[in-house]
Amino acid sequence: MKKYLLFILIFLVNYFGYAQFNDCKEYGFNGKLKKVTTYNYSDLKKENKKWQVENDKLISKWEFTVNEDQNFTEIKITLFDKDCISMIYTSTYEFSNGKKSSYKRTDINEKVVETGHYRWLNEFTYTINSDFFEDYNIESMYILNNNYRDFINESSMYSFENGEKILMYKEGYENFFDENGYIQKSQTYDIEFGTSKLFNEIHEIDNFGNITEYAIKKENGELEKFVIRTFEYLNN
Repeated sequence: MKKYLLFILIFLVNYFGYAQFNDCKEYGFNGKLKKVTTYNYSDLKKENKKWQVENDKLISKWEFTVNEDQNFTEIKITLFDKDCISMIYTSTYEFSNGKKSSYKRTDINEKVVETGHYRWLNEFTYTINSDFFEDYNIESMYILNNNYRDFINESSMYSFENGEKILMYKEGYENFFDENGYIQKSQTYDIEFGTSKLFNEIHEIDNFGNITEYAIKKENGELEKFVIRTFEYLNN
């Protein structure tokens, strides 16, 4: 009887504890959303303390489709080269008990180029095992903080040679948050370039507390990326 009650208790803790998580919380998005679009720019110039956005500096566009549980059901990535589309990737997701269980990514010709499976180790930690172009394997681990925000990541890419799995690349990051819960800086590392820091410079925030414009800067002050986000809400 005690064993049975313990089993029920563990099930309830896992089920209702995990139910608190959703993708929007992990990304730090607020409000009831239906779509988020992110525009990423590089090589911008700064004049009068403001980054000058130019269309030909757009490097990628990310479109997140959000369901009623505030999870991403689809992510469409469009890559640009001098204002021209160079590639489109679309990821679609499957769910189990309200949490992602697997995904597949297709290219502009709707060919499957990547598949992956999620595994939740506990309420704040999950892994993704991905096969990329049938030639590579990527193993990633994500650790969330107490607010279910993206906190720590470690990812490794492997190739296969004569049946042997060979490490090609390894990288990771740790995010640091300010008193309002926004990412203040990130410490990144990879096996090729070592450790470095990136800093977020927030420019605009909407009425829901979502960041609509921010710059990601290197330690020397140079621009890594300038980001513009638009948010579509369910009640609009």
